[in-house]
Amino acid sequence: MKLIFLLIAFTFLGISSDTDAIKEKQTIASSEALVCFIDFRIEFIVGKTEKDFQNQKLLRSICKYSIDKEEFLHLLSSKISTEPYSSGDVRAKVIFSSEMVYFIDRRGLVRYGDKEFFIDKAKFTASLKKRG
Repeated sequence: MKLIFLLIAFTFLGISSDTDAIKEKQTIASSEALVCFIDFRIEFIVGKTEKDFQNQKLLRSICKYSIDKEEFLHLLSSKISTEPYSSGDVRAKVIFSSEMVYFIDRRGLVRYGDKEFFIDKAKFTASLKKRG
């Protein structure tokens, strides 16, 4: 009963900008994520912040990829970093749902909520699937 109420509530309340980006790129399978990605090899004078990844104009130009959920989670490593995640130099936003969003910085550090992980940048890049 609560699930039905939540579904109805979400329908009337509208959807977030992340969900708008997903809708614009057509429906995506629940086992995949929409990936907004700026190549790790590109150097910026001023890096892109997590807030920049909410800009609809930017999202339309970089949200062109998807990745399988199991494959993405398998790429994550919990090894300890000597440097913190850099929210001012973000290169990717991986969106499974409005509640399940991962950010990846230029060095391959991943933030999900208050948790941090590493990802192999080359394997992540190779795993991305271009969306039509």
